[in-house]
Amino acid sequence: MANTKKKAVRKTKEKKEEVVKTKNTKRKNKKSEKKDLTTKILLVVFLILCVVVFVLATLMITQSNDAKNNQADLSIPITKEELNKGISVDIDMSDVGKNESKEYRIEATNYLKDEVNKEVMNYQISISSDAKVDVELYSSNENYELLNGKNILSKQRLGKDKKEEINYTLKITQRQNPTDKELVNVKFENED
Repeated sequence: MANTKKKAVRKTKEKKEEVVKTKNTKRKNKKSEKKDLTTKILLVVFLILCVVVFVLATLMITQSNDAKNNQADLSIPITKEELNKGISVDIDMSDVGKNESKEYRIEATNYLKDEVNKEVMNYQISISSDAKVDVELYSSNENYELLNGKNILSKQRLGKDKKEEINYTLKITQRQNPTDKELVNVKFENED
């Protein structure tokens, strides 16, 4: 009988141990499920942050390149006094090889510092050169080449009372081997 009692006590202890093991296993499974869920959520958050950082870096690089490409080589305030004298810009072409092109950006403004013109400025742009070059002129206001083989672009206008800019892009193509002091002259003149 003592053996039977011992066996019964052992079986009871074994059952209790199995119940405890089962409970511990269930707890561990629940904890591991919680850990798995937490790990998955953290992974998703990390991936989203990586995508956001990548997109922001791409935008920053794109804007930086756009700013560099849209920056004018020269800014010219078009005022009445300056137009009456004539505003002349010389572009050196001696560093451009045969059949190569050079782009030059000129920003025309109707203000000098913070002082805006009080009247409308009508002007023309004339282009001359002692070099054998082809010149194309584009404007931020128009979507096509403006000169069409001519040397003068007339009927240009800057408004009054509020700041205004027009960006001109000159594309100059050298048609001969360059020599020293080959210049292209761009002149802004009053047009009445």
